[in-house]
Amino acid sequence: MVTFSGQVTQGTFTITPEIYSPQTGVSSTVPISTTQLREIQYPQTSVLPHGKILAISAEHGSIMTFDPSTSAWVNVGTTQVPYGVWTSFAPGKYLITGGGNTFTDYHDRADDPNAVPSQKTAKILDMTSGSPVWSDASQMNFGRSFHNVTMMPDGKAIAIGGSSIISDFARVNDSTVTAEIW
Repeated sequence: MVTFSGQVTQGTFTITPEIYSPQTGVSSTVPISTTQLREIQYPQTSVLPHGKILAISAEHGSIMTFDPSTSAWVNVGTTQVPYGVWTSFAPGKYLITGGGNTFTDYHDRADDPNAVPSQKTAKILDMTSGSPVWSDASQMNFGRSFHNVTMMPDGKAIAIGGSSIISDFARVNDSTVTAEIW
């Protein structure tokens, strides 16, 4: 298990990853810095088919890979779905949905008169070649951010919850309560 980032206290982030061994119960640090993943929530991660780990900063945009065998930490691109969430539907392939248009869309107050609406965006990220390849998918019916998207056994994705504005401090009337499948 690898831990890349996290907020220790408000405004203070962990930038030294750790690898935990369940066999020994011991964590060891990795000699790299993950400043690209200063996520208030958490970076999204997944193991790629070739053994590297994919990490996407939904808040700042970096798409990074980590090679556990060499400790190489490489920036391979920028997400096309700021504040989007994702799920894997095949090895190295991800459906990324919702979020905003830019990395400046986030507002930390739901009552902010400049709060930005969440997007209906849906894109496919293919990392099977090691570099990001993007393609469009059918849009969602509702704009949402800070939601969950999950692949179901039948191969369809379900998007649940989220906010209609790009703020994780949204009010009840900003909620996206209708789930959708596609």
